[in-house]
This record gives sequence, C-alpha cells and structure tokens, in this order.
Amino acid sequence: MKAISTFQYDHWAPKPVEELVVGDLISHGGTVATVTAPPYEEAGVTRIPGKPYDPGPINLMLGEFADDKEHIVMAMDLVGSGLAEFDDGTALITDLEEGHGLIYSPRLPIAELEAFCAEHIERYQAFYDANADAIDRCQLIPMQPWWQESPTQEGGIISLSGPE
Repeated sequence: MKAISTFQYDHWAPKPVEELVVGDLISHGGTVATVTAPPYEEAGVTRIPGKPYDPGPINLMLGEFADDKEHIVMAMDLVGSGLAEFDDGTALITDLEEGHGLIYSPRLPIAELEAFCAEHIERYQAFYDANADAIDRCQLIPMQPWWQESPTQEGGIISLSGPE
C-alpha cells in the first residue's frame, strides 16, 4: 500500500494513496499540491492529479490584517513562520506551501489562537533564544508540538505523552 504525506487538520501524516480525495493537501518532494481528482494507475505508476497549493493572497501583518493578532504575530516572528488561515475561521502558525511539515501552533479559531499565543509567548521566546542564529538565517527549525501533549497516569506516576 502506497502512502503520501497529507495535511490532516493540524498536522502532516501519511495517508494511503487510494484514500485520497479531491481537496486533500499532499506534500511530496518539498512540493505541496491540492488533489484535483482521484489517483489512478498508468503503466504501473500511481498518478495523483493535482495543482500547486495556493495559500491565497499574502497579507502583511499590519493594519487591519494584524487586528487582534498581536501575540500571533509575535509568535510568528519568534519561530520564523507564516500564518495559514482556513475557510472555517481557524488558523495555525505554519508555512503550508513550503511542504516541510513544520507546525508551530495548534489549529484554532483566530481569537483562541491569539489567547493561546499570549498564554505561551514565553515558550516561543525560549524557542527563539535557543535557535536565534538559525532562525535569523531563515533556517527551518522543528518545534516539539508540546500543545499536543496530554497528561496520563501510569502506576501513580504522571507522564506526558503525545502522538508519535
């Protein structure tokens, strides 16, 4: 069974090619595309019809585009990434079009993402402080998705675990 990296709400994960549907975002070889028709086999090669992902217009986070996003903008600057906004009113800090899979926040409605970034701005600052030289050189630095961690009880000991 062949699989390809697909964007699944707030993370990249492998998905069997035969399960792809129109509209899925896929990443392959550093390129992100939107699936435009079901995959098919041709001469023993799997073909996935698609078009390059279009993130929409570039909005500079100034004026009306930055309203009520002060901490989101600060977090974006501290990780060196953009903001992906979705039609359902949610957003997350990532550069989907880069195809690298790096995600720097949970996917939340804008107001909730602003509150999340305000609450955790110290974590973003610590991440920047630890990686400032690389971030300032526009290098992509992965961030452990600590917001996905959930406490679990094991024999009276609390441990943090997240999806692998």
